[in-house]
Amino acid sequence: MHVANSLVAMYAKCRDIIGARTLFDGMKERNDVVSWNSIISAYSMDRRCMEALKLFSEMQKSGAVMNTYTFVAALQACENSSFKKLGIEIHAAILKSSPVLDVYVANALVAMYVRFGKMSDAARIFEKLDEKDYVSWNSMLAGYIQNGLYNEALQFFCGMQDANLNIDEVSLVSILAASGRLGYLLNGKEIHAYAMKNGLDSNLKVGNTLIDMYSKCCCVAYAGLVFDKMLNKDRISWTTVIAACAQNNCHVEALKLLREGQIEGMEVDSMMIGSTLLACSGLKRLSHAKEVHGYALKRGLYDLMLQNMIVDVYGECGNINYATRMFESINCKDVVSWTSMISCYLHNGNANEALDIFSLMIETGVEPDSISLVSILSAAASLSALTKGKEIHGFIYRKGFMLEGSMVSSLVDMYARCGNLENANKFGSHRILLDSHEFTNDLYWATMRYYQIIMLRKGW
Repeated sequence: MHVANSLVAMYAKCRDIIGARTLFDGMKERNDVVSWNSIISAYSMDRRCMEALKLFSEMQKSGAVMNTYTFVAALQACENSSFKKLGIEIHAAILKSSPVLDVYVANALVAMYVRFGKMSDAARIFEKLDEKDYVSWNSMLAGYIQNGLYNEALQFFCGMQDANLNIDEVSLVSILAASGRLGYLLNGKEIHAYAMKNGLDSNLKVGNTLIDMYSKCCCVAYAGLVFDKMLNKDRISWTTVIAACAQNNCHVEALKLLREGQIEGMEVDSMMIGSTLLACSGLKRLSHAKEVHGYALKRGLYDLMLQNMIVDVYGECGNINYATRMFESINCKDVVSWTSMISCYLHNGNANEALDIFSLMIETGVEPDSISLVSILSAAASLSALTKGKEIHGFIYRKGFMLEGSMVSSLVDMYARCGNLENANKFGSHRILLDSHEFTNDLYWATMRYYQIIMLRKGW
């Protein structure tokens, strides 16, 4: 039995699932927890989650005694919300086995509920845990961020400091990410200072996250300083700093950094090319766009995201022919492909062609999203095409799109520019109900007054 268990464990650790399962199935007696744990863990680590959970169920039926490792492996197999029901059942089995959770099982439960997006359940388990370790704290902190609860993450981080914990690089990466998402520059700087004071700023992941945080806070100069001071840089470092420049209108610097990275032997990936194309779009330099396009072709970096971006950048550079050729070469066009082509025509004053491409998009069975609908409403508005605008409005209504933000603003603009102030006023009033900001209200009434004057001058 001991030899068989050791062999199953060995095959499992070597990621040889077939070998481990063959040995396991050949065992006459399988009431030993070690063999069950080894095979369940093997499937769980290989992300064959259903098989792992089926084995867990078989183990329950066999009467074998489960331990911490069994429960942790089963909980890890519940990798997303589709396993929610099974995860709750495993949680119940754990409580039935022992009402007092040890830290390893509790951490696995916290991680599972984080993956399910059930932060209140994760927090309840965390609070009941008598002895919390760094994994406990960091799992909760990361969980708030993964679920978009950035303010809650900052509050939780303050709790970590109040508990006199030594903040490690894992915690710093999480809280820097939250500061960046919220645009809290001062908070980000304070954490940066803490990292420098405790010698954690030299950590590669911390450095990369600092660059991203400063970028999201629109502070490219600080992002550049962090990048320059990094002793070790990886592809993520280069990609993040190039994206920081491109997204904050430092387009020339983005192109310069790409060239520097190439000289240093950096491996260029599609994300880097995407940021560089964004810089080309901002500069509106066709020669640069063609150069980057050629480089992407040469390197075989030609996924759908890049193809869509190339359509967009050629449109921004005013070359409709190149954009059209690129668009037509895309085999599997998605909604972004079509929207990029619509935007290209609109940007270059070809509203009729934008309407035509939208009609073709509908005919091919591609469902438009809110961005494409806002774009096509602009096309109808620029042509004062009220009938077409009403058709698009009807489509929006039938498909159940939320009338909020830019969608309502585009409807107001379309009806006003088409001379239908009654409907424009109707949707404008709806916009005011959605947004109580004084500036928005004043802007709306000023816009309506402007269109009234235009209509009077035209004799409408």
